[in-house]
Amino acid sequence: MRTAIGNAQKMRGLELDRGGVRRLVRSVRCTVVPLIVSALYRADALEISMEGRAFGYKDTRTFLTARRCSLLDRVLIAASIAALAFMIARACLIALARA
Repeated sequence: MRTAIGNAQKMRGLELDRGGVRRLVRSVRCTVVPLIVSALYRADALEISMEGRAFGYKDTRTFLTARRCSLLDRVLIAASIAALAFMIARACLIALARA
């Protein structure tokens, strides 16, 4: 952001590195004011975004909890792996029988 503001001021003809104290004060004013304005715009956009997502709706924070696999989950995973192995073995046997 700082570089963009400095480049914009250079394009307008403001020399930021030359001159005395008056020119230094003017260059700081011309650089800091757009920086503050852009920061306020960004803060406003962030506030609207957080409000739209109901940030701060509840007093306590909610955290993602890790869920453990139940016995049914483990049985289904094992059955899926067994079914996959069976289908691969069957496809290999069919391919060998045709060859």
